[in-house]
Amino acid sequence: MERKLFFLFLLTILTGVFLKSPSLLPAGLGLSLFIPSLTFKSLEERGVVQTLIVSASSLLILSFLSRESLIDVSSILLLGFLFYLARNREVGFTVLLGALALTLTAVLEEFLFGIPKELGELRGFLDYRYGIYFMSSSLFTYVSYGFTRLFNQSLPPLVNLKFGFWVVLLFLFSGILSFVHLCCGYLIKDLLIASLSLIMLQGLSVSLWFWLRLPGLWKLITAVSIIIFPVVIFAVSIPLGLFDYMLNFRKLNGGRKDEGNSD
Repeated sequence: MERKLFFLFLLTILTGVFLKSPSLLPAGLGLSLFIPSLTFKSLEERGVVQTLIVSASSLLILSFLSRESLIDVSSILLLGFLFYLARNREVGFTVLLGALALTLTAVLEEFLFGIPKELGELRGFLDYRYGIYFMSSSLFTYVSYGFTRLFNQSLPPLVNLKFGFWVVLLFLFSGILSFVHLCCGYLIKDLLIASLSLIMLQGLSVSLWFWLRLPGLWKLITAVSIIIFPVVIFAVSIPLGLFDYMLNFRKLNGGRKDEGNSD
């Protein structure tokens, strides 16, 4: 078996086993970020058929070792295929597609296995769990895309992520209805959380764009500050994402750089 395919095979099984154990869960989440990148690379170099065979074989073995994490690992593998198939599309489209796929996976898991224990302890959030599913799925997809882009330069850069103005309209629509309590309370709040998630991701890309333009020392200082106070970057990203629709910080035309305003 070719080396990259072997690593994909081994990484898929290890991730599934780690995700099953609460004590090894952080390690499993860390390993899972590399699965889409390795899947993408295998698809580029070894083709769809070989990558599918290796992926299916690893999932078959995992089904005997850790059935609980089988669906999770399958959806993470799917991200690699989605990134590859949508490699010529805009970043926003690819990330949104991946986020929707992972959200549907979370809903399927709830249907099969019940509400996750972690969420069950936060009873005040149960009514908005579908919005939370989308938020966590979109953030995981975003970070996974970033890791995949680091090792596969054929993907468009993450700093180019931009969603259409429909996200702002969805944010305003759901925000107003949530405030006046007209109808569909839980659904509207889920839509509000989903729209805020997308705005936050766009703001994160703007933040990344600014960070890449800092001098070396300031890059280091900023990176360390974010590691120590990670909540700050998320709080700043939402207004940045909103202002980006008005100011177009990165001079993007849709999800691509405007050729007349290139850096």
